[in-house]
Amino acid sequence: MPRSRIDRGPERDEADARDYRTSFARLATAFPGACTTHLSEGVREIADAMDAKELGDPDLPEYDNLRGLVASRNAGRITAARSLACERLHAEYAAADWSVQ
Repeated sequence: MPRSRIDRGPERDEADARDYRTSFARLATAFPGACTTHLSEGVREIADAMDAKELGDPDLPEYDNLRGLVASRNAGRITAARSLACERLHAEYAAADWSVQ
């Protein structure tokens, strides 16, 4: 999307800024034909849906992994045990300034 930027969040450790390349060959072998959409096509589909205002409010739980998990936990659909490291990351995430600049 034009004028968009990627915010990697507070958990991104710039001292350890490794990049990971992932092969999905084993997944493709186990589930042949499971994903027929190329990445660039999927990105274009999402961009078109955003332009057409088809996605609604991106802050709703169904579009936000953290909010969706919290809503599911609060509704009793899942339970979670959190480690100290998880608590620290959650606090950093919750305190971060996520405004688009």
